[in-house]
Amino acid sequence: MKIEMSEILKTAVALLFGFVLANLILSVFVINIEPVYTSDVIIDQYGANYTSARWEYHIQPEKKYICDTPKKSWAYFDMDIRNIEENLNLSDCKGVSFYIKGNIENQLIEFNLFTHNFTHNNKEHNVYQYWNKGNLLVTTNWRREEILFSNLSATPWTEKWHPEALEGPNLEKAYAFGFAIKKTHRPTENKIWIDEMHLVHKNGSKTLISNFNTLNVSINGKDGLWHAGWGHL
Repeated sequence: MKIEMSEILKTAVALLFGFVLANLILSVFVINIEPVYTSDVIIDQYGANYTSARWEYHIQPEKKYICDTPKKSWAYFDMDIRNIEENLNLSDCKGVSFYIKGNIENQLIEFNLFTHNFTHNNKEHNVYQYWNKGNLLVTTNWRREEILFSNLSATPWTEKWHPEALEGPNLEKAYAFGFAIKKTHRPTENKIWIDEMHLVHKNGSKTLISNFNTLNVSINGKDGLWHAGWGHL
């Protein structure tokens, strides 16, 4: 009987030790980072004419275990024409200019231009994205920036699915442009202000797109809207 009780006690101690050890190991590897996905824009009383767009985002991919690789996530602030079936003809433009500042010093973000094409009796919608490779520098002071459409290149996913996009954007069939943070696994957040956005024409003249006293916009007779959002793979 003594031998049996001793074996039972050893087994109980081993089980208890295993349970404690398992919980210790689990507590080391489990971090339970909750997902946060917000990307919003408001009109702020700040800027050249006391109005500007304030784009505020917080991206925190979910991560349960320390060894997890979270989903790649991003946030964006774009101007899209309201009727996706129409085209925004920018063929007489060489780029855009604007003022920009943020809460984080020397952050690199993307500028994106989207074009499209409807084929097969308008049943198939092909989208092409062109970018500056994420080289737009945002500082904590207002900076005037100019993006030339000729310096934009097709994004990797566009090259993969639409090799014809390597020829460059068809500016007669643009439908959206704007800003984004690079796809990332890491948590990121910032406030970015944008103001006084102009189209820069090939002859050197400029047309004001928005001083952001409203998020509505009209370009070449096409109505559009500035809006923010997020996504993940």
